[in-house]
Amino acid sequence: MDLQSDLKKIGQVLDLPKTLQQGVSPAEVTRYYQLTNYFYRRFHSREGAMHLPLYLPQRAQNHYEGLYEQANLIQDFIQNTDNQQVMEIGCGQGFNSIYLAKQNPQHQFVGLDLTALHIRQAQQKAQGLPNLTFRQGDFQKMDFAPHRFDLVFAIESFCYTRDISLIFKQLASVLKPQGKVIIFDVFTHPGFENLTADLQLAIHLNGIGFAVEKWWNIEELRQNAQIAGLEVLIAQNLASAIMPNLLSFQKGARRMFRYPQLTKLLLQLGVLPSALVKHAMSGVLAPYSIGEVAQGYFQIVLQKNK
Repeated sequence: MDLQSDLKKIGQVLDLPKTLQQGVSPAEVTRYYQLTNYFYRRFHSREGAMHLPLYLPQRAQNHYEGLYEQANLIQDFIQNTDNQQVMEIGCGQGFNSIYLAKQNPQHQFVGLDLTALHIRQAQQKAQGLPNLTFRQGDFQKMDFAPHRFDLVFAIESFCYTRDISLIFKQLASVLKPQGKVIIFDVFTHPGFENLTADLQLAIHLNGIGFAVEKWWNIEELRQNAQIAGLEVLIAQNLASAIMPNLLSFQKGARRMFRYPQLTKLLLQLGVLPSALVKHAMSGVLAPYSIGEVAQGYFQIVLQKNK
């Protein structure tokens, strides 16, 4: 199966021109996670992880271990610096904040997420951790005091930023001098306009399926971070480390489109939620777009110097 064949199968189920016209509001992001919450817990992580596992050389050996790799890389920064106040934006069900709070009882952690269901689940799992609190809210409308945090991290939530300039200004405001931001997420490479039409289409559809309104370009990140007073210390593409999981997800997601007429009927009857079918669409398309040419999965480390 190739990209053109997969797009054809998907097009037999979904009206692709109409799908491309659909916007993604904050309410739709919340609805996406409410609808997929069960499937994440049932098929991805019973502990509540909602991000991709990293298969790094000489480190994680399986899916379960890989889910802790982003947090382990963040832990390296926490334990090697005096990061007393830490915030996670887009904390989901609290998987990473809980893991880090247990390892660092002398540090204070805050988890912020848009979805009320996630916050309830996170609070329930965090009982007995006095150094961790969760708050419901939009991380693009943060109301924390200036210079509060030593470290802010975002694992596959930065992609939901609607205004990249605004979010970096807010991050610079809540960070202490020399404070750091650590981001793990998908960004497009420069030269999007030079990609094939099918690959550009796959990237757009991939975003819609994951409820992402726009994939930010890695150069946009650099420029807007610099304007806000944040220096890029690390920008490492870890696409190869997530590819085993993407390929496994693709194999399962293709089953949704194996019998396109049946899937389309179940979708029209309301048996299959639209968000679930689009999520499967992204599962099919992600391995084509994420890599060295179109998009990358980056670890970004930024530092506020003043």
